[in-house]
Amino acid sequence: MRWNAIPITCRKFFRVTLDPIDCLPIAMFHPQTTHIAIIGAGPAGAATALALSTHAPELRISLIEASDYRQMRFGETLHPAARLLLQRLQLWDAFLAENHAPSHGIISIWGQDAPTHNDFFTSLLGLGFHLDRCRFDAWMMTVAEQRGVRIMRQNRLTGAMRTDTGWRLQLIDADNRRIALDADFVVDAGGRRAPFARLVGARRVLYDRLIGAFLLFEDKQDTAIDSRTLIEASADGWWYGARLPGGRIAAACMTDVDITRRLSLAHRGAWLTAAMQAQHLSRWLGGAQPTGTPILCPAQAGRLDVCTGWHWLAVGDAAVSFDPLSGQGLVQALRGGISAAYAIADSLMQQPAASVRYAAGIDAEVCAFLSARDHYYALEQRWPDQHFWRRRQQRVELSPQQLLQAAPEADSHPASLLYLSQAQRRRVLDLCLRQRTAHEIVHNLCVETKLPARHWLLVLQYLIKIGALILMPHPRSLSDFPSANLIK
Repeated sequence: MRWNAIPITCRKFFRVTLDPIDCLPIAMFHPQTTHIAIIGAGPAGAATALALSTHAPELRISLIEASDYRQMRFGETLHPAARLLLQRLQLWDAFLAENHAPSHGIISIWGQDAPTHNDFFTSLLGLGFHLDRCRFDAWMMTVAEQRGVRIMRQNRLTGAMRTDTGWRLQLIDADNRRIALDADFVVDAGGRRAPFARLVGARRVLYDRLIGAFLLFEDKQDTAIDSRTLIEASADGWWYGARLPGGRIAAACMTDVDITRRLSLAHRGAWLTAAMQAQHLSRWLGGAQPTGTPILCPAQAGRLDVCTGWHWLAVGDAAVSFDPLSGQGLVQALRGGISAAYAIADSLMQQPAASVRYAAGIDAEVCAFLSARDHYYALEQRWPDQHFWRRRQQRVELSPQQLLQAAPEADSHPASLLYLSQAQRRRVLDLCLRQRTAHEIVHNLCVETKLPARHWLLVLQYLIKIGALILMPHPRSLSDFPSANLIK
């Protein structure tokens, strides 16, 4: 084995002074084996394991979780639509026995001062729920173990190396022991960090810099107004409140990272002062008493630029994370896990189109999400000059007749908030290798991707801003067009 042939992520396991093959840890000579290795035992990872155990029971599945479920987890709203997915996973009756807090609807103060009500009792799917997320996630993992899935608790992924038949994963357990695990297929269900996908070169594309500043309350006297979820827009973002099992309440200010720093929302006093400006939330909390200090949780909407690859795919927040305003995070995780299970089983049966179909499903979800996100944020017009709202209500200023061309070495321009996948970015720049009008570029992209024209116009504006596209002067005559000869 040549040293240069060993991936960089694996080299830290070797002593450079010796030949690499002579100093491999003992576990590397006797790796454990599995058909499917799932990194992350949250709802998406557990749903993938459960669906696979039903759809392809002959497969050996290993579910790998780094945490011990003791740290507080947020994202507790379970939409009524989750009922059908839990039934499909044969979990519904067992879930009801867990006695999570029912949610009867949503109170929304958005776009106007008066609240509007979306009551779930009118839905054929029944109630929603507010979960104890740690208990819910641990329960799903336990059910998976009962159905024959191997659980690797408190194991952290540290490296990955491609083999002839799949991947060799390097893990470290709670006792700091190194473990090698050979897998035919790897599922990255590791949340927004996407630990495996990033190891193999995938890149996170962000749509915003949203963060949630959560504060827990005790409400043993049951003084809060009701069990419905509360959402209230404010000048610097929006507020969220949900009653949890055990007399607790989770409340959060959802805003951008820089605004969080400006308002000092990591400090309880500043958080409570800001919350007083949200009149409906402060009344809704009633006499509940805050406990501890605010906890900051990443909530950015985004996706991986590549969510599938050779013998791997990403699922849940690792693949695409939605704005929590949608309330669809857990539904997306469960649905994604089921879809991933079918794609994996088909891939192992040598059906190459399976990963293509799975990636197309992710793209369709992103398309629907971006359209809905633009629509709902556009409904709030009370603070048009505030930074939070201006960032989500960008105006299209690019003329449809403006000529554009890719800048030299356009791929080298940094773009941390590019709003598109790696393949889509490459396609935009390919279209701009010669001068084209913005209208022509957007038309081609809309036909190919089904994303709305406004989205692509904002993408072009952003690429112009970072210097990847150049504004070209309008030609004085037809002969000035590079493509003029094509018309003759």
